[in-house]
Amino acid sequence: MAIIKITTANFQSEVLESPVPVLLDFWAEWCGPCRSIAPALEALEAKRGAALRVGKVNVDEEPALAQAFGVQSIPLLVGMKGDAVVAHDIGWKGAAALEALADRTIAAPRPATVREVSVIELQAALAACNPVLDVRNPDETATGHVPGAVLIPLPQLQARVGELAAYAGKDLYIICKSGGRSAQAAAFLATQGHQPINVAGGTLAWVAQGFPTAS
Repeated sequence: MAIIKITTANFQSEVLESPVPVLLDFWAEWCGPCRSIAPALEALEAKRGAALRVGKVNVDEEPALAQAFGVQSIPLLVGMKGDAVVAHDIGWKGAAALEALADRTIAAPRPATVREVSVIELQAALAACNPVLDVRNPDETATGHVPGAVLIPLPQLQARVGELAAYAGKDLYIICKSGGRSAQAAAFLATQGHQPINVAGGTLAWVAQGFPTAS
């Protein structure tokens, strides 16, 4: 099977509804390392096509997808099962690293459905001293920061998940700007033994309700 060009129009059918895991390559024409990784991705698709699809997302043509995944550096490789990010890596590190990422993506369990709540329910959770994780990018956190929320951008979450060990066994509320990236983060954290709860509407809804924010 050929590598798929992923767009906002086919993301639902080709990624979220795919019967097999999908490895997404966020790239751009002007990116040298992105061109270097292309032959290895084609070889991976030919070798693993029955168990793993490979999709390419041009970040210049699909800025909404790039923003949804918090892309800051490319090439960014993201392994997905359904709507869950189960593995990711940044940069071209060689064929062996790419094969290892494919193995992790295929082997990862498909996450269970994650609970979702409104910002009104989040306010009540804060009053009960429940932890909150904000997965927005640093340049987004100047506004709408929920008081006391821990900041870990989505692209760094897999590498920094150990920082959340203190919240194991507790409800962990996940928020982003609008709810998309936090859903991905929650799905990943569910595979790591956490009890994540996605906050629908994100910080946009929090601010719209007039709830307090911190700088």
